[in-house]
Amino acid sequence: MPYKKGMGLTFTEVLVVIVLLGVLIGLALPQFNKTRERNLAREAKANLRRIYEAEKNYRLEMDSYYPTSGTIDSISDINSNLSLFITGLNWDYKISSTDGSDYAAIAYRAGSGGYLDCEYSLSNNADDPIPNSSCP
Repeated sequence: MPYKKGMGLTFTEVLVVIVLLGVLIGLALPQFNKTRERNLAREAKANLRRIYEAEKNYRLEMDSYYPTSGTIDSISDINSNLSLFITGLNWDYKISSTDGSDYAAIAYRAGSGGYLDCEYSLSNNADDPIPNSSCP
């Protein structure tokens, strides 16, 4: 089929469309990543609040916080001992205690992304997770 003038797009038109799409994606992608990280931060805060409530229940039953001493960083141990179901997909969790009279729970970012240094901490003295300076 022979080429007829006026059919199709010229190379310049295709190039302009590609450049415009690149600019739009370049403007939207940082905002998307920031929104994604804020949602992941909400997940960590919610799970730390669940740990806080589970620790209160554990103390009522066992007369001490979990763990009674040392550090637990296994999500399966945390889930089974505190009767929780927290996944370690986006965050890793660690609970530390010196003698069972207090505890500190930390959620630190797992996987990949721009905020890998982000950590949220919670202790028996505070009921709201505290972020470090690397969090969004």
